[in-house]
Amino acid sequence: DFKDEEKNKIIFESLKNKFLDLTLHMYGCRVVQKIIDVAPTEYISDIADELSADYSKCIEDQNGNHVIQKLIEKLNEEEREKLINAILEKVYDFCIHQYGCRVVQRIFDHCSEEEKINLLKEINKNVIDLCQDQYGNYVIQRLLETRKGEKCPEIFNSLKGRIFDMSIHKFASNVIERCLHFGTKEQKDDLINEIVEKDDNVHDSLITLVKDKFGNYVVQKMIEYSDPIQKDKIILKIISSGALKKKDNYSKHVISCIEKLGYNISTGQKKQNQPTLGNNSNLGNNKNNINNNMNNHNINNAINN
Repeated sequence: DFKDEEKNKIIFESLKNKFLDLTLHMYGCRVVQKIIDVAPTEYISDIADELSADYSKCIEDQNGNHVIQKLIEKLNEEEREKLINAILEKVYDFCIHQYGCRVVQRIFDHCSEEEKINLLKEINKNVIDLCQDQYGNYVIQRLLETRKGEKCPEIFNSLKGRIFDMSIHKFASNVIERCLHFGTKEQKDDLINEIVEKDDNVHDSLITLVKDKFGNYVVQKMIEYSDPIQKDKIILKIISSGALKKKDNYSKHVISCIEKLGYNISTGQKKQNQPTLGNNSNLGNNKNNINNNMNNHNINNAINN
């Protein structure tokens, strides 16, 4: 409680030069976060100044990263400059770090547009590597969620020509799903067409994804977010291939998705009295069902716990 200014000034003065140790401590970091959350601006600035020589250490610490996230949230742009610069100097290293990736994501939630653009420029240098990293993929996903496709076209440009490989990758497949969700119509069309139209006489990319443990989730998102014409094309190509097997551990999820849209998997025909693929209400009802199949696949929220 910072209402008693004299009392709290005494307490704060007693903690000076101890904030680094507190920040790195399991319980002490909670005290520092609380102070940052409720204290006057000058106190927060003093804490930032004391930690500034050890920002990297704090960012990569299991306790300290929470304090840095709180500073990003509470400092004004001018006071935050030194912290942001420290992050920009080691963006890639922080992005692929278990705790550092959380701090990088926080910038997209609380910082100015200029700060976000500067961070994005650094991230764009290593998009593919970050997509395939166990922690870096969360940074790319968060970037897509907060900025949408129109504000990060470089991400889509970097992925062009590599959509299939990314779709069968444990971590990168999550990024492709986010691209299908948050991309512009043109970006999503290009992504889907790259898969649907690719057939190198060795394997059909779409059918391979249907039977892949990661790719099948991408196919479900393709069906969910494609326009009616693309949706027809995707579903009919899958059904006509004969690749769908209900006993298959992965393609069964795609079968369930298609059947909920009113198709008979055996005949390839639309069931009677079913809404058309372009019916938005029908697609909306199916969205939750598709997402239920994907709960075990997309663990994006886990990194923020």
